[in-house]
Amino acid sequence: MQTFFNYCVFTALMCAADNPLAASPRGATLINKPMLSEFDFHRLLMVIPDTHSGIQGKLICLLLWKGSTLTDINSLRVSDVAQFPDSAKQISERD
Repeated sequence: MQTFFNYCVFTALMCAADNPLAASPRGATLINKPMLSEFDFHRLLMVIPDTHSGIQGKLICLLLWKGSTLTDINSLRVSDVAQFPDSAKQISERD
């Protein structure tokens, strides 16, 4: 709940004085929280189907997991495959 109220303060939906948990938002409460373990992430990849859009989804998930931003992913070209992390490179080079 504290993170939710901190988010409300952070996004200006509520002023800090009205926060019922009386905590001001700090960076650690809002960002950089691990949402999935690496094991859970790989389990998620296994259930994504091997269709054309599924492979694109896997590739995007892997690139995000390895630190790419959406802006980076949006500006990718075919020639950029050589610079992908190994796991993403393997998926992108499949037939």
